[in-house]
Amino acid sequence: LPILFVVLALAAGARAQEPPVPPAAGSPETVSAAVTEGLVLHLAPDPAGSADLIDGGPNAIRSVARGELRRTELAGRPAVEFDGQTGWIELEPSPWLDRRGDLTVEVLALPPADVATGGFFMMVWRGDERGGCDPYTFGFNGGQLVFRRDLPKTFQVAWPVKSLDFSRPHVFAGVHRSYEEILELWVDGKKVGHGKIAGNFKYDSAGMLTQIGAMDSGRSQFFRGAIGQVKIFRRPLTPEEPAADAAALLGQ
Repeated sequence: LPILFVVLALAAGARAQEPPVPPAAGSPETVSAAVTEGLVLHLAPDPAGSADLIDGGPNAIRSVARGELRRTELAGRPAVEFDGQTGWIELEPSPWLDRRGDLTVEVLALPPADVATGGFFMMVWRGDERGGCDPYTFGFNGGQLVFRRDLPKTFQVAWPVKSLDFSRPHVFAGVHRSYEEILELWVDGKKVGHGKIAGNFKYDSAGMLTQIGAMDSGRSQFFRGAIGQVKIFRRPLTPEEPAADAAALLGQ
């Protein structure tokens, strides 16, 4: 019996001295994440160095890079640069991305100054080929930051970006508080817009695609600029959380 105690003690000591297991190949680079409750997607640059965004969230949703993408940096961290013509990222179908109620979409990005003068620059899009049936879209449209949901009646909240500092990255967030029937826009932790939304989804969305940097399977609205992270939450962030997450992502 004493010998058994000695063996167990030695084994416990050996386990205590073992080094931590490094992240598995293909998981995103470790980054500070101030807000994690309700997180369903957390895309960050591939630690292996490829020009892709890999999901390190709880569901490990697979992503596929399309077209011309390349590595760059934002806020001192790796990021992916989109060329505005061919580059985009497709996510595999997942029930976790089929958000029909409460929702927050958050993107760390550096868009070009061109977004202030017009055009279409999609950051996050979910939908299919049916018109007016996009569960959520988040990007720049006609000189504005736009967060939109089709129920199928279209509701959106928009904010003119002419005052945005395009020399540095920003954290953009769209929030849907379904119980309060409110859509919100946040930039760098500050609320810049809100609007009403009412009704329920009248169409099936389970088999739809979710894409980063373009819409309609890379047919239109290509994003030009750099994206460092994309987060999707199955809940609306509280008023304090966008500021906390922006501070973590921007290194403030």
